[in-house]
Amino acid sequence: MPADCGSAAASVQRECPVRGRAVAAVGSGLAVGRRRCYDVAVEAAGEILARRAQDSVVEILRSMAELMIWGDQRDASIFEYFMEKQVMVLFLQILELSSNTTAVVVQLLQTINIMVQNIRSDHAIYYIFSNGYLNHFITYPYDFRDEELLAYYISFLRTTSTKLDQTTISFFITTENDNVVSFPLYTEGIKFFRHEESMVRIAVRTLTLNIYHVNDDSVRKFVSSDKAVGYIADIVGFLKEKSFSLHALMADAERNHEPLQSKSRLEGCIAETEEILDYCNDIVSAGIPGLARAMTDNLMHVFVLPLLCSLASENALSALYLLARVLCLIRHKPLANGVAAALVCESFLDSSPPEQERRPLSASDLTRENGVSSLCPMELVLSHVISDSDRVIVASVTFLLALLHNEVDDAILEVLGLLPRLKQHKRRLLQALMGSNSDEELFGDEDTLDVCDYSTLAVESEKTVDGKRLRGTNFCRATRNDRNAKCNSFVRMQEAVVKKLLELLCRRPPPCIEALWQCGALLRQIFPYHQENSVHSSRIAMIRTARIEAKEAVLKELDDCWCDAIPFVVVEVWQKSRKALEGSYYRDDSTTLLIQAQRKILDDRFSSSVVADRMQEAIQVFVALHQLLHLLIGESVPEALPLDMSSSGEYVAKVGTEVDLSSVDALPCRIAFERGKERDMYLVPTVSFTAGWLVLADGVSPKGVIRVIAPLAGCLPEIDEEHKRWLHLRIRPPQWPHRKQTKPPSRTKRVDGRWTLAFADPQSCEKARDAVVVAMTAQKNAVLELLKPLLEEEEDHAVPI
Repeated sequence: MPADCGSAAASVQRECPVRGRAVAAVGSGLAVGRRRCYDVAVEAAGEILARRAQDSVVEILRSMAELMIWGDQRDASIFEYFMEKQVMVLFLQILELSSNTTAVVVQLLQTINIMVQNIRSDHAIYYIFSNGYLNHFITYPYDFRDEELLAYYISFLRTTSTKLDQTTISFFITTENDNVVSFPLYTEGIKFFRHEESMVRIAVRTLTLNIYHVNDDSVRKFVSSDKAVGYIADIVGFLKEKSFSLHALMADAERNHEPLQSKSRLEGCIAETEEILDYCNDIVSAGIPGLARAMTDNLMHVFVLPLLCSLASENALSALYLLARVLCLIRHKPLANGVAAALVCESFLDSSPPEQERRPLSASDLTRENGVSSLCPMELVLSHVISDSDRVIVASVTFLLALLHNEVDDAILEVLGLLPRLKQHKRRLLQALMGSNSDEELFGDEDTLDVCDYSTLAVESEKTVDGKRLRGTNFCRATRNDRNAKCNSFVRMQEAVVKKLLELLCRRPPPCIEALWQCGALLRQIFPYHQENSVHSSRIAMIRTARIEAKEAVLKELDDCWCDAIPFVVVEVWQKSRKALEGSYYRDDSTTLLIQAQRKILDDRFSSSVVADRMQEAIQVFVALHQLLHLLIGESVPEALPLDMSSSGEYVAKVGTEVDLSSVDALPCRIAFERGKERDMYLVPTVSFTAGWLVLADGVSPKGVIRVIAPLAGCLPEIDEEHKRWLHLRIRPPQWPHRKQTKPPSRTKRVDGRWTLAFADPQSCEKARDAVVVAMTAQKNAVLELLKPLLEEEEDHAVPI
């Protein structure tokens, strides 16, 4: 304690005699009889409660907490004295006496919270938890309209849950015949799961997970009992409400003229939704089978089924997004198999659960007659793969990728046409070794074929999703008479998936690059290994044709203003595309996926901003198709491009340096950078490999000084129709394409300009134009030569079998 503690206590003594005695005791208690402080504190508390002196009670409670923690960590006799005097009983008495005094109740909760959090010895913890003291604090009827009180109460519950283990949890439960009949810490905490304050909801989730992780059979039986499992339904119901909010916010974002506000609200909804999905994953991973079954069943019936219904509605985008997030964030095999199997059920919409069990769909959720689509959900997903909306395409392919990378059984993936080609290849090798000529072995005999009756989606247990050992199915049931027909239908599904993906890749104009990368990543994983048949050859030919068309789009950019930047953009895009196609490409920015991009519409198609965006898109499409073609035929994509970039774009001229005008084709002209101030200059078009400049130098031949430099690419030299001595040049922003600059300038810096040069006569003007054209052609040819190894494609590839 500080040296001046006694003087401070004396000052308080003069202001409030009772409080002064307590603080004086606290201040001097460490030097002399420490136990006396408790007696003075009790006496002071009684007098102050009688006088309703809230501030003094608050100070005493704070001091008592500090003394108890100090004694627990440094002098066990102090804490033992508090236990001897039944300090927890005193706290309960204070709670009862100050029920209408919020400040005291708040401090009391804070005091207990601090004690639980900081006391270390098991002996002290057992005392605080014993005799149901804390259960009384948990179940006390507080006035939760006070936000501060609620915050401390929830913090108290959460802190208490962190101290739970197989021993301490027994202090919080009431049992009869070895069955838990009461668990206030759990049942009182989950009442606040839907609270409007996000921090309260997070604390409740933390509290429940701490309880689930305690390895106590009776408690686990209680939380998964019919009485307590309603909390799981509440979680999924809250998740479904968030999905409805997401639909509404997306519609509002597209109508709203203030995209920043719409984005902010949508980001909040997305973050909350994903936090709940993470929480669901934590629950199914807690090792409590009853909770996992309840969570899986509720998610399937209450959340997944309505989302599958929404695939045929205007809410398809958000439905696909949510389905993909369910598979990405909840790593639970029964759920993954349930979602996957439901995709090929044609009749699940007719078997909706009772009204009282789950919320019915709104009228806008379905667009088909009687609320039933004529297509199964998988066919609806494939129809969205070739949607006109890039966002819907990305969402649908992301969902298919999530299926492929979750713990879905191979048998169900094969039904969906998503079995990875490596597993297809291994299975066919096994068939060859066994001497089989058919695919019957892929499905087994009639007794082991059934998977699960997912038409009603009754996900009963983990046993119902263990591949071919499952029974009771009608989505994949094949008798001996119709097995061959079913085998053919599975093959047709795979052909349908590949066909849709190829159709998307070959579309003109192409979709956004995110869609291409995801589509390519999926196709690479399910595309069959090389087969000597016409179907395989035609598929490869489609990709080749699309690549040729994409190459033509890149070649057109050689005539525009960013031709010198093409090699550097190719190098950057090559690495990104390779990583996306060879890995599992997922779009991280979910908000961008769900919010309609506000594209800037420019009327001037010659704007360098528009040209730069178009050039990048053309290169991205070409590189993606080029790499995908090599991957599909079994070749690898090299990490580095076979391009010699060692001398491309080297800077050879600087403003203020001298230039020998006699050794170059310098063209005298006049130009005015300010009104009424014309200057005599020499125009010198210069090319160094892929880099080119328009140099303006002044001085007297043979020596000149460089005054202005501008990019040569895309300057579009044009002689004025009325003044034949004037030459107009378009000047893009002076961003030099060198090794470290792999991106065109940001849009905010792209400002186009124009030079008008006056020559002595029309002949000199024509000569200057021709000189600029020759330099531009030389630059274009240098870029084309640099890209030649990439743009030239051999007609035949060595294809490994």
